[in-house]
Amino acid sequence: MSKNRYLVEKIFQDQIQASYRDQFHEMIYMDKAHGIMLVKQGLLSAENYKLIANGLDQVEDALKEEDLKGDLGDLYFNITQKLYDLIGEETGCLIHVGRSRNDMMCACNRMQIRRELLNLMGEINDLRDLLLNLAGEHTETIITYYTYGQPAQPGTYGHYLMLVCELLSRDYTRLQAAYRNTNRSPMGAAAGIGTGYPLDVSYCARLLGFDSVIEHSIDAVSSPDYLLEAEAAITIMMSSMSKLAQDLFFWASYEYQLLDCNSSIVSGSSIMPQKKNPELFEHMRAQTARAMGLFSDATQMSRNTTLFPSMESILDMFSDFSVWMKEVNKVLGLLKEGLKNSEIRKKESYEYTHNNFTGASSMAEHLSQKYKIPFTATHEIIHDMISRLMEKDTLDIKYMTSGLMKDVSEKILGKALVLTDEEVRQMMDPMFCLNAKVTGGTPKPEDTLRLISKNREILSKQRHWLEECCSKIKCAYEEIQKGV
Repeated sequence: MSKNRYLVEKIFQDQIQASYRDQFHEMIYMDKAHGIMLVKQGLLSAENYKLIANGLDQVEDALKEEDLKGDLGDLYFNITQKLYDLIGEETGCLIHVGRSRNDMMCACNRMQIRRELLNLMGEINDLRDLLLNLAGEHTETIITYYTYGQPAQPGTYGHYLMLVCELLSRDYTRLQAAYRNTNRSPMGAAAGIGTGYPLDVSYCARLLGFDSVIEHSIDAVSSPDYLLEAEAAITIMMSSMSKLAQDLFFWASYEYQLLDCNSSIVSGSSIMPQKKNPELFEHMRAQTARAMGLFSDATQMSRNTTLFPSMESILDMFSDFSVWMKEVNKVLGLLKEGLKNSEIRKKESYEYTHNNFTGASSMAEHLSQKYKIPFTATHEIIHDMISRLMEKDTLDIKYMTSGLMKDVSEKILGKALVLTDEEVRQMMDPMFCLNAKVTGGTPKPEDTLRLISKNREILSKQRHWLEECCSKIKCAYEEIQKGV
């Protein structure tokens, strides 16, 4: 065998093995569904279908990955050859009526992608449930919110977790849309212009658990945009997960010390005995990068071809999808473990948030409303109070006093704002700041509780939708197994 021929067969062998791992059972189901439809249409006798179905059952049991032959070209020909070996070519060939490897492989691709998407959406729902439970426990756990990398205003850990939940809810909606575009049958398009055999394509689609039939025959066998849509939705989710991992990693740092990670998600050092590395969040960040890389590969592969069927759009773009999905699910798994095995240091976090002047903007709002003066004026008053403390090297929350406010406000307004030290301290308190918010969806505990309630309702509906999708496919496959 020439070196070049060996390389070609090696490529085929790798692709066949990948298809076997990802789509073997789907191809068996697809063969049986097509056969049942042929019997319904009078294009195949029930007796011959039973022989073929029994043969396919034997193929499913007998054909192992190590038996696959690269010189046969693809998984379809390996299954077909095994079927011929078991029941004879004269009978086995009767199943191949009105179809092509094009629509068959495209059907199997869609069946694989929908399975992967349903599994992923189930994982997302479990993660959202965990986030909702944790958010409910931390509606009053004060943390610092940042803008442009600097301490900005007070927030709560529960409200932050609800941000993650909201992002995942939108990710789920995007995946739902991708699923709906994925779960459509290409069967009947054959190699792109249909067939002269009177097939019942809607019946075949129903048997395979598809929601509808793709009407345009070339579109059915050449358009991988549904895959790109799924990968785009997942890539957006991975981008959010990467930023979340960075926040958790930062909170677990020695300098910040907000997040206390237990021993199950940290590592030590071979040389530095004091080290406690929150490496789970680093792994999570790294996995998101890997997961996002395939989308770039797929878009490049897709654009550099044609609107007609090609190996890129039918085979190559799909070959790494299951490997990619393992990385995606690993990210979600790492996040679950990270959330379950870490605790916010509530006391330290509250003091840090209080002492870094995050209540300043709320204080300016409160003064503006209390004294009926422009916010720009109260903003300047608070700014000048803090600037004076910085100039005197006394930048500490305890020096924000009524006396300082009296002096600064008199200079700026021409009249003094008279408050007690207790009133000034109260206005700088993080929870006082949050409870003053009235616009909804804020870190105020009651707002966060409303967000949790709303998201639980959404999650319940989306769980129900997912269960219906899974049940539909399960029932379809059971109907196939019953035969004719």
